[in-house]
Amino acid sequence: MKSHELRDRITLWAVAVDALATPLFSRIETRNRANQLQRSADSAASNYRAACIARSHNEFLSKLCIALEEADEAVGWLEMSKRRGTLTGPALERALDEGRQLTRILAKSRMTAEDTAGRRHGLRGSASARNDQ
Repeated sequence: MKSHELRDRITLWAVAVDALATPLFSRIETRNRANQLQRSADSAASNYRAACIARSHNEFLSKLCIALEEADEAVGWLEMSKRRGTLTGPALERALDEGRQLTRILAKSRMTAEDTAGRRHGLRGSASARNDQ
């Protein structure tokens, strides 16, 4: 998948999450969760966009890691909302599935970027092997 395709996919997911979260703002007991959910999904999309125009590999890796963390957080909020019963239905299931897929893609991208950084600095092996050094 090319970076612009992933950027568009994450943006579409953030828009779908926003649509799910919007009705939660009308109830005081779900307002905070709606805010956290929207912010984390939006942050995943905006940080991936920033990664795509990074000025250095280190900046790219930093923004990519933030995008991953935020996507995972949004998935967590979606899962909590599902378990609590505040969000239900096929749109939720699609958003959860897409969020989980995006999180896996971003995690794999992070591993690849860390391996590339290691090679640039003369380190051998995977990211986990470098962490052991």
